[in-house]
This record gives sequence, C-alpha cells and structure tokens, in this order.
Amino acid sequence: MNGIKNLKIEKSEEKTKLDITVDDGFNYNIDSSGQSIGISIQPKDGYQPTPPKPQLLAGKTIVIDPGHGGSSTGAVGVGGLLEKEIVLDISLIAEEKLKARGARVFLTRRSDRRVSLEERARIANSNNADIFVSVHVNGFTSPSANGTETYWHTRGSNSSRRIAGIMQRRMLSALGLRDRGVKQANFYVLRETRMPAVLLEPLFITNPQEAELIKRVETKEKIAEVILNGIIEFYS
Repeated sequence: MNGIKNLKIEKSEEKTKLDITVDDGFNYNIDSSGQSIGISIQPKDGYQPTPPKPQLLAGKTIVIDPGHGGSSTGAVGVGGLLEKEIVLDISLIAEEKLKARGARVFLTRRSDRRVSLEERARIANSNNADIFVSVHVNGFTSPSANGTETYWHTRGSNSSRRIAGIMQRRMLSALGLRDRGVKQANFYVLRETRMPAVLLEPLFITNPQEAELIKRVETKEKIAEVILNGIIEFYS
C-alpha cells in the first residue's frame, strides 16, 4: 500500500496490536468501529514522490569478480585486514547498485570460497558478459606503499583501456589518493575474458592510513559507486 513503510500485527488473547509506520510524505487516519478498523493513508500537501532511478543499464550483463577467497586470502593488511573479505563486501554492494539501474549481474563468488582463475573467466564468458570488473585491494612489504591503480590487458584493445581510464579517474576523485596510473598487465582474468575487462586496486591495506580508510563502510560504498558510475559513463 503506497505510503506504508512498515505494518505489524500482534495478536494475544486479550487484544490485537496494530503498529504502523508511514513514509515521511504521508498522513494516516485510523477509524475503529465495532470489530472493524479502517486505515486511511493520504499524501501530505505538496508531496512529490521520489522518482525511480532510470534503468540506464537495462539489457547489460555485468560480472563482478571479488578477488581471492577461501584459502587464498590475498593481501594481509594492518591489523589483520584480509583482502578477500574487503573485496567481497565491495562487490556485494556494487551488485545491488548495478541491479537497481537495470543490469543483470553475476558474481564469481558470493561467499568465502576459493574460485580458480579459469572458473572466473568461464563465468564471464559463458554468461556473455558485457563488462568484467575484478575487484582487489593492494598490498606490499613496505607500509609506505600507497595509492590507486587500475589494470587492463591489450587483448581488450581500446574498450578495456577506456573503461580502465574511467575507473581510475573516478576512483581518484572518490578516494583522493595518489595516482599510480592505468597499467597493462597479463593477469589471467583480463587475458582470458572476451569482453572489456578491468582489475581495480583502489588502495593499499598494508598502508596504515589507507587501511584505516577501507575499514569504513562509506569507503566501500564509494568504491562500489565508482564501479556503477564508471560503467554508466562507459556506455554514455
């Protein structure tokens, strides 16, 4: 029913309790007579409903690849941060954002399990993905290593290079970290996928400042938003 955010009914031998929460733009009125209850929900004067987000990615299939998983922890950062956990969090948020814009989304893993590189590429290819995004975070032996970098493979030609540039630019704007550049690499998941493909390394979890940054939910949200808006820009 339009305007109702939550409706809960609790029954006991003595009474029935009705708990209603309405959206901010609505008023409600309850009329009780005898054994019946009437509920009227009406929008407030001047109320303008929030328009639905445009389905900008309708018809597009996106594969999000959370790196590592299971016995493959990826980088181990400050305070025991694990790459495999961080990138799964980011990927699940990105999935919801992409679906809200109409995309068909596949994740190469949805839990803490190890997935082979071959399986990751197979998932993308067998689902005829339009774009493949592999999500990682960086690590290094020196805690001073820092910054953002994005990878692509020459197999993807100009399309992969273009989306890598978009992602790098947007990630720098979102996180404000050092620009380590857009780089070519012979990573299996970039070489063996048959669609534009990029691998993201937004920051270093072995760097104390950047590790503290990625602990925050809002940072993961920002990275997921970069993935969404980067893909939208690619198709604009």
